[in-house]
Amino acid sequence: TFSGGEPFEQASALTELAKRLRKEKGKTIWIYSGYLLEKILEDPEKKALLELCDVLVEGPFGEEEKGLNNRFKGSKNQRILEVKKSLAAGEAVLWEG
Repeated sequence: TFSGGEPFEQASALTELAKRLRKEKGKTIWIYSGYLLEKILEDPEKKALLELCDVLVEGPFGEEEKGLNNRFKGSKNQRILEVKKSLAAGEAVLWEG
């Protein structure tokens, strides 16, 4: 899981780490970001990191929408997306996990 601060602000370093995790450990990679999918796709460096991830929890945290029933996300306004399906579809595809 890449989270804290803003992972896409250090995309090149995390891209290298994600490549190693995939190759050496076969890990599933989740990334938490305040950026929306559409914004990430506008930047080639950020998109390169995204392409190595499995699940994206995206959108800014909303204090007024936080709750204990928000499974795997901090607030209701955030979306949990399947990255591979979203990239293939060219639009956000919700994770059904």
